[in-house]
Amino acid sequence: MEREIQLVEIEKIITNPFQPRKDFDNDGIKELSESIKKHGVIQPVIVRRINDGFQLISGERRMRACKEAGLSEVPAIIMNIDGVDVAEVSLIENMQRKDLNCIEEGIAFAILKKKFGMTQDEIAEKIGKSRPYVTNTIRLLELPEEARNLLFEGKLSAGHGRALLSLPNVELIKEVTVRILRESMSVRQTEKLVQGILSGEKISKPRKQKPVKNFKDARLYFNAVKKALKDIKSAGGKADIIERETEDYLEIVVRIPRGDTMANSLVSKEVDSVD
Repeated sequence: MEREIQLVEIEKIITNPFQPRKDFDNDGIKELSESIKKHGVIQPVIVRRINDGFQLISGERRMRACKEAGLSEVPAIIMNIDGVDVAEVSLIENMQRKDLNCIEEGIAFAILKKKFGMTQDEIAEKIGKSRPYVTNTIRLLELPEEARNLLFEGKLSAGHGRALLSLPNVELIKEVTVRILRESMSVRQTEKLVQGILSGEKISKPRKQKPVKNFKDARLYFNAVKKALKDIKSAGGKADIIERETEDYLEIVVRIPRGDTMANSLVSKEVDSVD
C-alpha cells in the first residue's frame, strides 16, 4: 500500500463509515485533548483520499481530541487503499489496541462478511483469531436487544452471551438474563443453568424467607404466660415471673417450685394455645 505523511485540514476529513468502535469516552477524549495541547499529536491519524477531501481510516478518538483542542490541522498518514482495506485496517487497528467490545467486534466482522464478501476463514486469518471465534462473535448479534446492550456495556461477557444463544426462545433468554444479573452468575454457572433448562429442568425461583415473628407476636406469648401465672396463684400455686424488655429483646423468666405439676401444666397449656 502506498502512503505519505502530511498535515491535513480537519474540516476536509470525513468520518469512517466502517468504524467498528461505537462508544467513545468523553472524559478520555478531554484528557487526550489536554495532552495534545501540551505535547502535540504524537501518533498521526490514517486517512485515504476521497473526492476533494479525505476519509478517516483510523484515529477517530485522536481526531475528536484535536477538535477539542482547537486545532485546524492534524498530521495524517495518507494511504491509497479501497473500501475493503479501509474496513480491514479499521478493524485490525482497533483490535490490536483492544478498543472493541464483543458487540462492536461482531458488527465489524458482519460488515467484512456481508458488505465485502469475506469468508469467516479470511476474517480469522486477517485478525489472527480462530474461525470459531469469528463465528461465535457474529452470532452474538442474534441475541435480543436487551442482552446485546448488556454485552455492549460490559455488564455481561461474551461467554454469558454464547450460553444464552443455546436457549430456544427469546422469552427464556430474557428470563435467564435477569437471573444472571440478579445473582451475579459466572459464565460457568450460566452454562450449568442453561444445560439444566435444556434437559427439562425448570428455572428455580428464589426461596421466600419464612417471616420472623415480631415484637407484637412475642407479646402474645408474654400475655399467655402472665395469664398462666395469675391462674396458678388463684389456684394456690406458687410461681414468680421476671420480665425484661430492651431495644432488641423481650425476655421472660418463670420460676416454678420443683414438683408443682399443676403450675407447669397451666403454663404449657397457655403457651401452646398461642400457636
